[in-house]
Amino acid sequence: MGWQAFGEEAMNSAGYTLRESGKLQDAIAIFRANAVSYPRSGNVWDSLGESLLAAGDTTGAVASYRRAAALDPGNQTARDAIKRWGTRDW
Repeated sequence: MGWQAFGEEAMNSAGYTLRESGKLQDAIAIFRANAVSYPRSGNVWDSLGESLLAAGDTTGAVASYRRAAALDPGNQTARDAIKRWGTRDW
């Protein structure tokens, strides 16, 4: 992979800081950018799913959680969200 301006953890932290300060759409933008930069990180997709769900985008959240679970099958949070909000059985 090429050069990255920010690390995965720093981007995720920035996203959560924005979300906690009420800037949900800005947080989603950060989490989306993080997913593009670190597409193989289950944690990044889980964070995006959380924020999409908070914004009411259930379809996007379930898709993100599915990606998180595929990358990290042990991610119980993602698996639970899929069971609750999605249509796929695990």
